[in-house]
Amino acid sequence: MRTSVVLAVVAAALLGYILVFERGSITSGEREQRKGNALGEFVRARVAKLEIQRKGVTTVLTRDPEADVEDDAALWHVQAPYHAKADQDAVDTLLGELEWLDGRRKLEGITAEDRKRFGFDKPRYRVWFTVGKTRVPVVVGNLSPRGDGVYVSAGKQDSAWVVGKDLVEALDAEPGEYHTKELHDGVFVSTAIRVSLRDAQGEREMRKGDDGLWRFESGASGLASTPAIASIVEALDGLRTRRFVAQDVKDLARYGLDRPRLDLRVRTATLTGLPKDAKTKPERKESTLQLRVGSACVGHAGESYVAMADAKAVHCAADEDLGKLGKTLIELREARLLPLEEGEVSEVQVTRGDEKLVLTRTGESWSHALTRSGKPVLSGDTRKDAAPDWLKALAAVQAIRFDAQSFAAAPALVARFGRGKDKPAFELRVASPGGAELIVHRGDEAATVAFPASAADLLAPEAARFRTLALRSDAGAQLQRVEVRRGAAVERLQRAGAGMNVETPVQAPADPVVVSELARLLGSLEAVRFVADAPAPSHELGSPAIEVRAELTPAAVKDAKTETKRLVLRLGAATEGGRFAELEGTPGVFVASSQLADLLSAPLASRTQLATPLERLRAVEIEQGARRVRVERSGERFAAAADANLGSLSAQTIAEAVATLRALRVAGYGAATPDQGLQRPFARIAIVAQDEAGAEQRYTIAIGGEVDGGRYARRDDQPITFVLPGAALAALVPTT
Repeated sequence: MRTSVVLAVVAAALLGYILVFERGSITSGEREQRKGNALGEFVRARVAKLEIQRKGVTTVLTRDPEADVEDDAALWHVQAPYHAKADQDAVDTLLGELEWLDGRRKLEGITAEDRKRFGFDKPRYRVWFTVGKTRVPVVVGNLSPRGDGVYVSAGKQDSAWVVGKDLVEALDAEPGEYHTKELHDGVFVSTAIRVSLRDAQGEREMRKGDDGLWRFESGASGLASTPAIASIVEALDGLRTRRFVAQDVKDLARYGLDRPRLDLRVRTATLTGLPKDAKTKPERKESTLQLRVGSACVGHAGESYVAMADAKAVHCAADEDLGKLGKTLIELREARLLPLEEGEVSEVQVTRGDEKLVLTRTGESWSHALTRSGKPVLSGDTRKDAAPDWLKALAAVQAIRFDAQSFAAAPALVARFGRGKDKPAFELRVASPGGAELIVHRGDEAATVAFPASAADLLAPEAARFRTLALRSDAGAQLQRVEVRRGAAVERLQRAGAGMNVETPVQAPADPVVVSELARLLGSLEAVRFVADAPAPSHELGSPAIEVRAELTPAAVKDAKTETKRLVLRLGAATEGGRFAELEGTPGVFVASSQLADLLSAPLASRTQLATPLERLRAVEIEQGARRVRVERSGERFAAAADANLGSLSAQTIAEAVATLRALRVAGYGAATPDQGLQRPFARIAIVAQDEAGAEQRYTIAIGGEVDGGRYARRDDQPITFVLPGAALAALVPTT
């Protein structure tokens, strides 16, 4: 037991010795790692003090390497020739140079004469670094004769090093270079409550109200620009000086700071202390940062003297950075129609006469509801990003004039923007539109502000801009019946088994590709955009260009008769992206896509009716002016007649071209028109085929005049005119 007690006492004594006397000192392991370095004792993490003697002035830098990293004591401070926080970057640069000092050559056994010759008796710089209880001197002497470095001695009289010349550059810094470039501890936009500017334009002071909006206290009246004030505070927070000039300055006039060209004050309010119970409120603490900008810095173009009101230190700062702190009266005025950020708004109510539009935010989503005379008109979920984009668009509208008086008449429109329970709602009261301006009262401003007249459309209580684009959501729907009216012309289609047939005005199979695409577009009908809550004459929906009546069976149904859905769609005037449209039973005007409009604009008959399946084809005879070509089946292949001149074509190529003919589009039903050039055709193609019963079938395809993309074409046994593409014709009636 006695032995254990003695050992415990010895251990405690050793521990106490280590903590008191060896704390911060270099360990044997650290010495081993730095063996061979010019400064073997320099362990960067343990350095507590740096002393740099240059031109008779000693700069002293200190810190506590054992302090917590978040503690101010862990940072470097200047202790001489002035007291201030140090520029951490400047100190780190010097520390890095000393830590990785490039020992190019080590000189052993040097004499007193050598030390004098190396310049150690009158060194260029003296440096001391302190690690724990050890203070190590470093002297920097002359350049080496080779010019490849400088002589350095680190505490030992009989040895020296030749090190890189970068050390000289690192040490050749004025004491002021180590002064922090930060003028204050920071200021935040969120805590700023008052900002004042005084310059050649006079004084402007702005205060933030309980509603979070800024207003002028002096220099002007009305709302002040939140973004402009935020930019001032952010510029002050980020301001860094270029250089330290002097400390404990009493003669401010010397630097033009007694009558500064810019005097900026930012007052902040923060809550300090945690409440001990529910009845205790945190303490509100207010403080003011004041920056003065004086005359131009002597010897440093583009810089000016600056000083904080609570410090007597003078610095030089870049005029480019200082320019961000000053704002003209025009820049400080709130020019936005809606001076709120999109994220602040929780609800919107826009009232115009008996119309009322309400937008409500729930989490990240919005919904809308439109009423007229108190009766519901439209409601539903709002299209993603539509409400935020609208709020941003309102905020982007800029004032064109600030008025001096309010309008006497009752507002024609009132837009109320709710901001949750903690802040009052913000209102826009709008006069009747007239001329090139829209006159608006914003919030509690006494005067009105003029905005572009186009803003009236943006403020209109219309649900159209917020509606979801999906009108139907059955992508797998199947068409059962379709009636398309194009002016006075009517086309009707009816399902027949797996396909559809045109029944009126002709009887022909419908094009399966076109019908399938039409079913997809109608079954999952989607607007390009909504444009209005009700049709206007300009939409031309009273006498639509196209009206579609369709019956669709939803995908995967058992009984098509009982589950058929009916749809009536009207397409009006052409517009960007398609045509104005309305869907019966769904209020509002939208834009139907160009793809859908194009499909419905042309007849829906099959575009392959000019083709003859290869297995049924027996002969093809082409007449083009004086040119005659005939190819005939010979077994499984086709061959040219004896007197045929095919040129670069082959008989098989011609036969396959006839078998794969597909029109670009159907030009129309009924008799051909004179402009189609089919009375005196460009070419004729006579077809001999065998029908499904084995009987011979003959018909002729007339190739008419040119049209965009190809030529008109028509079978003599069908009342349908097609447009064949030029590529398909090239294999039958080449132009050369």
